[in-house]
Amino acid sequence: MKQFKMILILLLFSILLLGCQEKEGTFEKAGKKIDQKVEKVKDSAEEIKEEVKDEIDDHTDDND
Repeated sequence: MKQFKMILILLLFSILLLGCQEKEGTFEKAGKKIDQKVEKVKDSAEEIKEEVKDEIDDHTDDND
């Protein structure tokens, strides 16, 4: 009976370990791609904002 309990505990532990693997499914991969695209858009928007700010600063300095 003790052996049966030990085998059952080891089997359950093994199943739990298999369930915790780091495999990515389709939705996880798609989510990562979306996150990367959003980051690129945010970076581009920040660059454009800086360029516009610089242009505005350049034009306002000329009028002084």
